[in-house]
Amino acid sequence: MIDNVCDISIIVPVYNTENFLEKCLNSLIDQTFTNWQAICINDGSSDSSLKILQHYAQKDKRFVIINQENKGVSTARNVGLKAATGKYIMYLDSDDIIHPKCMEIALKTITDTQTDVCDFGFVRVKEKQNISHVQYDNAENIEILESPLKNFALKDDKSALMLCKKMYKAEIAKSAVFAPIAIGEDILYSFDVFRKVKNYTKISNNLMYYVQRQSSVMHDPNKIRLYQNKLVFTDLLYDKICHFCKQGQLSAEACELWHRYICNKLFRYYVIKPYQLKFSQESIMENVKKLKTKNFNRKALKLRYRIILYLMEYGCWPILRIFA
Repeated sequence: MIDNVCDISIIVPVYNTENFLEKCLNSLIDQTFTNWQAICINDGSSDSSLKILQHYAQKDKRFVIINQENKGVSTARNVGLKAATGKYIMYLDSDDIIHPKCMEIALKTITDTQTDVCDFGFVRVKEKQNISHVQYDNAENIEILESPLKNFALKDDKSALMLCKKMYKAEIAKSAVFAPIAIGEDILYSFDVFRKVKNYTKISNNLMYYVQRQSSVMHDPNKIRLYQNKLVFTDLLYDKICHFCKQGQLSAEACELWHRYICNKLFRYYVIKPYQLKFSQESIMENVKKLKTKNFNRKALKLRYRIILYLMEYGCWPILRIFA
């Protein structure tokens, strides 16, 4: 049990990131705001990540280390969320870093606006890219908005629900848990959280640096495994959308947008990706049958997808490569 209460708890799951971890932890030490705790969950790392974490914890008591067997990032985040004592919650992956004024600007913004979440900008960087920090004094281009669920569905804006570019009120962050899946757990969590958010603040400051490394799960060289993980996520998101709409927990407009969004996602992972991965025609048509057992509206599909479905149903497979 962690007794010390602080303003911000930042949850950092760690698994075999020895080449990135020190930069991540240093970005916390470099914060201009100092009343924070970092809940670092070592998820069964087999490299020197645990030793690095222990070294930082010996120097700085704000680092709290939880060591566990490898159970995956979702379990690690849930453990960190349960242990966090801060009034506000942030998440950071152990290969990413944050701007030195990230906590200061986000905390001031969320408290000044009295909103549930502060959403800030981020920059994608390559593994070995040097980072040059923009000098910020305060929050820039402040917008107070309703839940981003509508915009996510309307624009397919994945960054709207991106986990690590936000600061949450603790009671909001703790109102949901992470599903034990390999890909998309952050989107499902954010979906649960944001349907409970009354309003949130969006600022343009780029306060997080998202390091894109080839060894991450999103760059899995096993294309079949990557596809299967994305299919699992898509099915879970479909179930969640159907449940929330049926229970009246989303507006009619949001339900319509999300239904259109998920129908296209389902078609992509039930039909398009299997075709691109050279699955048999029989297995693809079985997937089409499965789609028809769901609340699937072909009229919600993009024109290209409707054409592909028409060609498949009429056996025009040689023409498909033009559209798929």
